[in-house]
Amino acid sequence: MKRKFDLVVIGTGEAASPVASRCRSAGWQVAVIDSRPFGGTCALRGCDPKKVLVGAAEAVDWVRRMKGKGIRTEEICIDWQELMRFKRSFTEPVPKNREEGFAKAGIATFHGRAHLVGPSSVQANDEVLEGRYVVIAAGQKPADLKRANSSWSWRSFQSGFYLLEEDISHLNLPMWPCVPAHKSSSCIAERVPSPSLTLTWSIKL
Repeated sequence: MKRKFDLVVIGTGEAASPVASRCRSAGWQVAVIDSRPFGGTCALRGCDPKKVLVGAAEAVDWVRRMKGKGIRTEEICIDWQELMRFKRSFTEPVPKNREEGFAKAGIATFHGRAHLVGPSSVQANDEVLEGRYVVIAAGQKPADLKRANSSWSWRSFQSGFYLLEEDISHLNLPMWPCVPAHKSSSCIAERVPSPSLTLTWSIKL
């Protein structure tokens, strides 16, 4: 089945959504396609969840830096599962809210992997979307740098780390120790990622 649009946008993240919304506001017939939950990397797997994890690491670090300067640090540790529950509290609503926003604006939504089948034609599942213009805003993946002896590659780190639910202390990553005075079941992860992790890995890889 073929459907015609003024604009077909591949992706629903921070680059794709403004293009789709503005063109629709100008009266264009617009369609968006995404093979993953609507919202894109930044809102679901990148920038926003990163800020939660980095913020927790910074809070622990600042408390540890103030040890002996009026701050007691005996009970400071990261509860990884609780931190991830907090992260999910604002990432999980994004796909539904984003799709409802598109629908309210009159933008046609399609789920599935996009395939270019013509100069301005995109196939999504069993439908072919023909557009006067096609915008590809599907994001990127980091290059595999073939780092030797790495049990946790940067690619898998970027794509999956923010979704982990289990204890991460066994992973071979640059870490700061949490060092609680008394271990308890509430201290899920005894080590947390350094806030400078991204910079550190980008240099050392």
